[in-house]
Amino acid sequence: MPRRFDFVSPGIQLTEVDQSQLPVTTTNEPGPLIVGRALAGPAMKPIRVKTLEDFNEVFGIGIAGKGGSDNDIWREGNTLGPTYGIYAAQAHLASNTTPVTFVRLLGEHNSEANSNAEYAGWAIDNSAAPNRAPTHNAAAYGLFVFGETSANKATGSLAAIFYVTGAALALYGNKAGTGVVTASAGTLIDSLGGSVAKFKMYLYNTENPAVGETPAEEFTFNFTPGTSNYIRDQFNTNPQLLKANKNFGLTNKSYFLGETFEESVRSVAGTDTTAGKQTAILLALNSGSLDYGHQKKQATAAKTGWFINRKTAQNQTPDKLFRLVAIHEGEWIQNNYKVNIKDLVLGNSLVPNSKFTVEICDKNNNVVEQFSNLTLDPGSENYISKVIGDQYLAWDSTNLKYNVRGEYLNNSNYVYVEVTTKVAKQELNDRHALPVGCHGPLRPKGFTLIQGSSGPNTHNDDEDNKTQATATLTIDDSRKIQTGTGMVVSAGIDEANGGIHVSNNVRTDLDADTLTITFGAVDAAIKGANGTSLASTAIEIVMKNEADVSGETVGANQIMISCNKNNNTANYDSVAHVATAIAAVINGDQNNAILTVDGARTFNQSVKFGSNVSGLLATPTNGGDPDSVFVATVVNTSGVKLQLRGSQGVDSGTNAANFGAYGGAWASTTSHVKIASSGTLLANSTSDQTTVTAGDATDATTITVTIAGGSPVTKTANVDFFVDGNDNDATAITNTVTNLAAALNAISGIAAAGSSATTVTLTHDVAGTTGNTAVLAFANGASGTFTNQGNANDASELFTGGLDNTDDFFHAFVEGNATIPLGGGDATTFAHLPTSFVGSVKFPSLRLTDVNSNSNGKNYPPTALFGVRHHRGTSTRRDDSYIDLVRSLPSDASHTLKHHYGENDSIPDALEYSYIFSLDDIFQDTNNTSTYYYKSGSYDEVSAGDQSYSQKNGLGGTNGLFTKKIRQFQVPLFGGFDGLDITEVEPFSNTNLTDKTRVNSYAYNSVFKALETISDPEVVTYDLISLPGVTNTDVTDEVLSLVSDRQDALAIIDIPSGYQPGYENNGSSVAGSIDGTINNLEGRVINNSYAATYYPWVRLRDRVGGQNDVLYVPPSVAAIGALGKSQGLSELWFAPAGFNRGGINELGGPKGPIITGTWEHLTKDDRDKLYAANINPIARFPSLDQIVIFGQKTLQQTPSALDRINVRRLMIHLKYRIGLIANTILFDQNVRTTWNRFKFQASAVLNDIQGRLGIVEYKLELDEKTTTADLVDRNIMYAKIFIKPARSIEFIAVDFVITRSGVEF
Repeated sequence: MPRRFDFVSPGIQLTEVDQSQLPVTTTNEPGPLIVGRALAGPAMKPIRVKTLEDFNEVFGIGIAGKGGSDNDIWREGNTLGPTYGIYAAQAHLASNTTPVTFVRLLGEHNSEANSNAEYAGWAIDNSAAPNRAPTHNAAAYGLFVFGETSANKATGSLAAIFYVTGAALALYGNKAGTGVVTASAGTLIDSLGGSVAKFKMYLYNTENPAVGETPAEEFTFNFTPGTSNYIRDQFNTNPQLLKANKNFGLTNKSYFLGETFEESVRSVAGTDTTAGKQTAILLALNSGSLDYGHQKKQATAAKTGWFINRKTAQNQTPDKLFRLVAIHEGEWIQNNYKVNIKDLVLGNSLVPNSKFTVEICDKNNNVVEQFSNLTLDPGSENYISKVIGDQYLAWDSTNLKYNVRGEYLNNSNYVYVEVTTKVAKQELNDRHALPVGCHGPLRPKGFTLIQGSSGPNTHNDDEDNKTQATATLTIDDSRKIQTGTGMVVSAGIDEANGGIHVSNNVRTDLDADTLTITFGAVDAAIKGANGTSLASTAIEIVMKNEADVSGETVGANQIMISCNKNNNTANYDSVAHVATAIAAVINGDQNNAILTVDGARTFNQSVKFGSNVSGLLATPTNGGDPDSVFVATVVNTSGVKLQLRGSQGVDSGTNAANFGAYGGAWASTTSHVKIASSGTLLANSTSDQTTVTAGDATDATTITVTIAGGSPVTKTANVDFFVDGNDNDATAITNTVTNLAAALNAISGIAAAGSSATTVTLTHDVAGTTGNTAVLAFANGASGTFTNQGNANDASELFTGGLDNTDDFFHAFVEGNATIPLGGGDATTFAHLPTSFVGSVKFPSLRLTDVNSNSNGKNYPPTALFGVRHHRGTSTRRDDSYIDLVRSLPSDASHTLKHHYGENDSIPDALEYSYIFSLDDIFQDTNNTSTYYYKSGSYDEVSAGDQSYSQKNGLGGTNGLFTKKIRQFQVPLFGGFDGLDITEVEPFSNTNLTDKTRVNSYAYNSVFKALETISDPEVVTYDLISLPGVTNTDVTDEVLSLVSDRQDALAIIDIPSGYQPGYENNGSSVAGSIDGTINNLEGRVINNSYAATYYPWVRLRDRVGGQNDVLYVPPSVAAIGALGKSQGLSELWFAPAGFNRGGINELGGPKGPIITGTWEHLTKDDRDKLYAANINPIARFPSLDQIVIFGQKTLQQTPSALDRINVRRLMIHLKYRIGLIANTILFDQNVRTTWNRFKFQASAVLNDIQGRLGIVEYKLELDEKTTTADLVDRNIMYAKIFIKPARSIEFIAVDFVITRSGVEF
């Protein structure tokens, strides 16, 4: 692991390096290959490491598995599953002999895995789904906390996620705003008081908990670390306790606490500790069929977001430039490392390439790598890909090999570079491009909870998952449709943050205000009705304070609307009149754009269109609710709808307070009509029939007719179901019946007619034996009743929000009372909320260097590291919720959500960027101009007082942002995933590998793929291989087959019937037995000189990790350490056994682990029995205070020199050394001169080994007798080497002869 530091300019860096230590003398010869779990490091590929220090840095220290089952496994990682492979690698590297090649295991399922397979990753239950019955419930609960409610409105955040199976959670306390005590989910509950955001939660595990029933568990908690009720100290945070019986021999838990977002709660909850000042609600974190409790996906590497270019103009979308991808797969690197961009220098006309530095730093901001003077110019020697590297390994599952992708060798130990096509092909329009910002992690879209709503209203959603296009509403400098109390229209998703917000109780004095609707860079296929592309089109709606606009001059892209009052005393009955007019104008509907008061038309000529407008905007396909949404409909082949989100609710009656509260909802006013029944039309026989199948609730006016012997015919009623106030439910159904009957009547062989106001009768032309008719009956559909949403004055017609199709709640990521147990409302009310309550929720995000977020409660000096600074409040340390905010998103076999998408990919409709940071949005503190902070969107502000520093002064130049020394920021790595089942102490336990296949088990597949990656001797060289702790015979048989095929490595295998850790046997360790171990091995009939095994397990003290933890490890760990130590003390062809070289008190060497004992003491008889079965004993000699390996047999049963480990290792070494010599003469001339060169070099090796006591004698033959003329003609050189290997002394016989006194010696 080299220390990498590049200097930007001349300078000095002073570092103390202790070179008084003796140097490590590790050779480059093959060493052991070990497969196992590790905290960190590249996964599922062989990585060669030369020193113990480097190994610990790459793969992390060993895990002893100590600590209680109450450890915070969710955040700290699996600290209870011992990593035997790590200890084996440490033991060998402590010998300072040869490198170790390590393959870190993570989770990968097979490409042929089906829905019944054990996929990589985890789930609280493989069939998890929320259920109203607690014992059948399996769900991820989101706890949402709101700050203080004001004017019936509150802002909230996801605060915690609970994963529950076979139980139900309920918040206990007062229903918000009522004082009525309840224990419910889906109900807004008041905080308890005494500390901020303090609540009580119950867990029930009975089938139908009665009111007042004592819960199984009760918790009182808050979100303030270090306090007595801190949430992570109150709840179980160990997922392994879901399988507590299997893992620990304890009673299974029915839940665990996962993510908690302490900093986000702090930001919304405030500081008031009074009861009821905060509220909370429990909802299921589901979205359609996607459940937060399903994390079934393969191991993936973390990445940064896309780094983005500077802006050169306002409202510009900056180009993506590159991102950094972790070389280490999994979650460790994102939890422990971050990326800094520093030393930004803007290019100029003389030196066009901008420059910058990339740093990799640890979680304490210590720099571990630095790459300076980087550019984005592929022709430059400092091109970022050339300096850092862009290569990665891609697995070819067909040919079972890794292929190298990318052009430039990696120089970083942590990341490689992925540049965009525009950078690689030099297609950027900006010659001075440089990374000034970065995309943050994706998160689910926020939503709004509204009292009485049937569902959550998702911010920034689009209709029915169709192609997403965007339309933005901007308001000119006057910014006013005025009332006596001020502005009633603003931009953004809610009143505080934008949207189209129309306030309540309007007295309107409209005065020539202009609203501009701008269609962004949408898909070119999206066009207006006249065929004009809407990309970058701006339409102005000009409101004139006059009764008749016919004489006004209107621009080509303008629509002018008369907004004069009828008289000076008349009030608009509803702001809906203005909304109706604007929506009608947007849709090109002049008639409905005329404003009325009390049903009478107020103005004369109310609308005048510009020449480009009337054909540009088309008539809507669905009606819009003027009280909730302004709709601009753009028609193309996909029927794309663009919405301008509007206000919510009604403006009079009992629900008046809800009116105009928040934007963000969309709902079609098309009401679905559901087919209640279907039938079969019989012809001449029962086998000759026509089937009629009804549509489902989401497309309820569709039926499919299949005529005997023919293909299905699908027919849909062609009718708009908008109820305009003159229709009613019955009228809408009658219209449906009439139109559907007409559509079906066109099918040959079928007659269809509306037989009543609610049925369609279908008749087959040919009568059958039992009739030839089928009746389709109709009822109100999935939307419930038809509501007249066009009449804003009917208080009973409160808009329920959300989308009219329940599948479309896929975008909301929450489910309410219809799904979860112990819900406080009924199935048609999403949540039990206080009267008129409106709560806007955002999912948490990493904290940035925004206003007053510095540790002193103020803003930042220019030299500060801007960007991500996720500290709690004014703390100087990272908040632990950082780990939960960089996690990967939920996925399962059907739905894959991820943080990272390609440079040209659109992100899913369900997600949004949690932030897009840019130095272009750094704002100068007006109260202290020497400090700065990040203010999102400030670069694009119109008002100079709201604009960012670079918008006013630029980046470069004498007064630019970079000149002020603001040229650095920090970003996270995120989205990595281990792919392991976190409910298992040891995901790759022998129990989990037994009776499995590569298709049905990700663990089994992962182990076998790891072996595939090391099967080719031309790719990976090693002379020893082991999977410590794996006794599964499928796996060890594969290893035996591997070494037999390669013939260049000795396999050290562990065999069954020895000691079993608790996680292998329902929490109770099993001693095993000598006889059982022998019988197991003998039953396999192994005859292989390339393998060896040992007995028993040994007790190891971990002194590398610094905790001095003691644990039992498999005998293979001790054997690997002994082999390394023997090689270090003498030669690898000396027997790694006995008191001289087999002592393992210090495993491998002075820096290795310490063996303090064995699981079982072996007597002389025990050792004899084991050795007779070719099992090498590990013996403890208490009188000598020694633990010694007391045997060196291979698993070859046939008696020969190769039945001993020292001889087998000698031959492996000889073949390796002679093979290297042979490589040097390959393709040389096949003549005596070449033969002599080979003989000379090979003899030197053989003489060396003979001199070092590996060989007693040898003979090398290479002449015309071995390489005959025939072989020469076939391009073959053939040599013979005869070896007499040195044998070890294993049995010593000494006769002590006692003589008579007269005998002379």
